[in-house]
Amino acid sequence: MIIILFFFLLFSFLSRDISDEGINFLIEKEGFDINHYKDTANVNTIGFGFTNATELALGKKFETIQKLPKEEALSILKYLLHNKYQKLVDKYDLIYNFNQNQYDALVSFAYNVGNIDD
Repeated sequence: MIIILFFFLLFSFLSRDISDEGINFLIEKEGFDINHYKDTANVNTIGFGFTNATELALGKKFETIQKLPKEEALSILKYLLHNKYQKLVDKYDLIYNFNQNQYDALVSFAYNVGNIDD
């Protein structure tokens, strides 16, 4: 039990966040749209590339959102990065010890493909 607690505490100290530079890079490349649009795959999208897969973070049915203010979209993006996509990268970070740029790139990659484990 003590060993498990030790590794849990160690992991919580070693885990990190995507940097502001990483978030800004993702925002720049993803773009922003306050209204719904069809992406290149003809998927209904809004904000920073949010699709109906982000309904839990949006807190409402995706189709009911007419406009998504940029400030709200940024909060959702940070929530998704921290609570979903960083966790996908964190388990590999313990093995490979990524530098911050690598970590940022992998979180951005995971955000764009949806899951790096599939």
